[in-house]
Amino acid sequence: MRTCESSKQISLFALKWKPQKGQPMPWDIKQKLCKPKGGRNKKGDFDNFHNRDYDFVSPDGEVFTGKGIRRFAQEHGLCESALRNVLNGRLHSYKGWTKAIGGKKLPVPPTYCFLSPSGEVHTTTNLSEFARQHDLCYAALSRISRCVRGTHKGWRHCTPDGQPIVPSDRKHRKFTLLSPTGEIVEGSNLKAFAEQHGLSRGCLMNVLDGTSKEHKGWKLPVISPMTTTTAPNLGKLFTSSGTRPATDEDIALLEKGDWISARENPWSYQFKSWDGDTCIGTFEGKEFLIPRHILMVVEFFEGQVVEKFYRREPDSNQSLNNLNKSNTKPGVYIVDRQGSLAKVADDLGFGFVLDWLGFGEAPVPASGKNLTYNWERDDKTIGRLAIAPQELVAKYKAQNERTHQFKVGDRLMSSHPITKGEITVAKYPTFSWDGKQDVEKPDYVLTTENNLIHVSYLSSIDSTQQLVEGRSNAFKVGSRVRILNKNFGEYGQECNVINLQTNGWVVVDTPKGTYHSSNLELIESSNSHKFSVGVACFSVGDRVRDTFPGGKPRTGTIADTPEKYALVHWDGVSLENSPNGQQWSYEYLEKDDSSRAIATRWNPDHFGEVPRQVDASGQATIFFDDTGEPPEPDDFDTIEEFNQAWDEWEQRDVCTPEPSADENDGQKLVTEFRKGDKVAPAWPAGRGRRGVVEKVEKNFAHIEWTNGTSGKVRFDQLLLVERAKEESLPIPFWRSRFGLHPCDQPAPEGAQKDHIRCDTLPTDQQIRICQERIFQQNWRIQDLEAQPKQSKEIKKTIESAKSNIAFEEELINSLLPSLIIYRQFLDLGLSEGEAKREVLGIIASQTPLPPACHQCSQFLRQ
Repeated sequence: MRTCESSKQISLFALKWKPQKGQPMPWDIKQKLCKPKGGRNKKGDFDNFHNRDYDFVSPDGEVFTGKGIRRFAQEHGLCESALRNVLNGRLHSYKGWTKAIGGKKLPVPPTYCFLSPSGEVHTTTNLSEFARQHDLCYAALSRISRCVRGTHKGWRHCTPDGQPIVPSDRKHRKFTLLSPTGEIVEGSNLKAFAEQHGLSRGCLMNVLDGTSKEHKGWKLPVISPMTTTTAPNLGKLFTSSGTRPATDEDIALLEKGDWISARENPWSYQFKSWDGDTCIGTFEGKEFLIPRHILMVVEFFEGQVVEKFYRREPDSNQSLNNLNKSNTKPGVYIVDRQGSLAKVADDLGFGFVLDWLGFGEAPVPASGKNLTYNWERDDKTIGRLAIAPQELVAKYKAQNERTHQFKVGDRLMSSHPITKGEITVAKYPTFSWDGKQDVEKPDYVLTTENNLIHVSYLSSIDSTQQLVEGRSNAFKVGSRVRILNKNFGEYGQECNVINLQTNGWVVVDTPKGTYHSSNLELIESSNSHKFSVGVACFSVGDRVRDTFPGGKPRTGTIADTPEKYALVHWDGVSLENSPNGQQWSYEYLEKDDSSRAIATRWNPDHFGEVPRQVDASGQATIFFDDTGEPPEPDDFDTIEEFNQAWDEWEQRDVCTPEPSADENDGQKLVTEFRKGDKVAPAWPAGRGRRGVVEKVEKNFAHIEWTNGTSGKVRFDQLLLVERAKEESLPIPFWRSRFGLHPCDQPAPEGAQKDHIRCDTLPTDQQIRICQERIFQQNWRIQDLEAQPKQSKEIKKTIESAKSNIAFEEELINSLLPSLIIYRQFLDLGLSEGEAKREVLGIIASQTPLPPACHQCSQFLRQ
């Protein structure tokens, strides 16, 4: 059917549906229930949703089994979710209902003991059920069991034998109040005090905090000028008090309990300690922080004066004065709140310029930094500045203003080449560096001949004459001397004496030519004290040895010789870490003569029979012999070939020529060495050398040779001279395969001494030894697994260490049941694993190892 009306068109189509053979009609299809993956109906039987097997034990001991927790809970008036938690193992019991035997094992709950008001002891493992039965509060019982609360309705926490457990006294705020009758009352429990006197605890708190002045006549005690009190730490009586800024002497004399205060603060505190530049004061248990620059000390007048501070009248001028246009003049010293000192450099009218001196408790800004301050723009910053106290100014001047070394009119000896000889001091000159102010420089002297000389060239005639008299017989023509004058670039240079002049002047063969005897030193005399000159003893390229006490012996090469420290390139230290060398004091350096001995032995004739090639020019090339090196993986095509080559390299047998009887008498070739053995080299070029084994590795030994050198040598290249004495084991200790263990009785004949013998010790010490063995084996496994190449021998050693750990664990498990504390933990409801962890933690922290086991630890680590 089609219709067309106005501009709209509507089309209707009718289709006939023909079902296929066997296909049901739509009205014959019934809606089927949808089952989820679990197999239960979303809509259906009421009990199918919680259709689960259960097995419960009632409080009377009757066992209930069945299906459907919801119906079971409704029948017995119980909570379905609580029963489900008991069944799933989340709860141990619910209203006495527990899971039947065979369910999930839960830790035994702790047992609580309470003492009733009638004196009977009640025991329970379920606090909530116990509180419900006796009409008590569960939260209160929980606080009593944790010793947080003492009693609840007469019930108290107690031991199984009925002894009450008294909780520790909680810390209360201490307070001091003045009663309406004028008595001072002190206490620590404000709540009990308020109940006892019929007062409000909140109002008393307001009085103590200063919010309220008084409460029912009770108020804070106030020290009146007419009231006599007692100083807390000195036991002295005083009346009236005042404050003044703390000086360095006052700070040095402060002790705990002394009264202090802060500037513009009416309250006083008792000194406790220092935290950097901040003083910590206490009052009524509270702590207050007072910076150093505003710290005030309390002075006492008109009574017996406290001995710690000076007696003086109160002076208002002692406090720091704020800055204003009248007192801010050039030359006035200023201090900020951090204690940094500055000096007014100029008055600009609209402001001023401060030269910060870099001095004080916190010297910021840095020294020499000039800052301009505007009275209107920087009013807040200027408000934090004040006139510096005289003590701080005096301390600055004492440390920074230099005094004159010589006086006007002194006769001095000059070593300057222009003014050589005696001179007379006329005055100290002044210099104008900025064109505004003349500054006196005490480093220079103006002579009567109008010559300007630096004071380093001058010395008193008396000291010079004494020095010349002492050296007059020491210097002779041809003597070898060292120059000590640092002004002409010849410091530390060695030269010969050419001629001797009067007044101690000596002519030497250097470009300068003439030096005073006070600036020279005989080389023979310097050898008696090698550090008298310092840098003069060493030069660039010298081989030196470190002589610092307690330091590791090492050698190096001098890279540079500054005045104070030497720059040394130590052997074995990468130049990337210290390209210029490490600074080291001359005092702990000495020349290494062994390097010269090695250099003299480094000769082609001493190479021995090694592969080499000599060119026509005489240049010798030695070919590296890599036959003794381990195989490389890159040289083999398969892993099997590499493993076979590695095994052959480990088991190789290198034949070493027998040493001659004349040079190596008494020496023999052995396959193993230990620490302390005296050895000699087996190669021909090393005959006559001796050394001591310092450390032993696999097939290698670290040797400390008698000439001061050290190196790593293979076993087959060493000869045994004298075997190190084996340390005798202290009786009654013997060596086992795990180390040293105590033994009260000697081992019977035929017994295997590689087994553990520690059953004579107490059980806790036996367990402690097992713990130490486990730690050592774990450390050993970690060290072996860190090796880059895991050979078969290393893998076998790791497996052996793991088996040793398992053995020690089994031994611990067999020893634990014999400990009383372990059984007590089990009785308290802890599981076996928790009890084991607790016991092992206590033994590890409180049980010391026997002395033999400490030796065992050192033996295994070596």
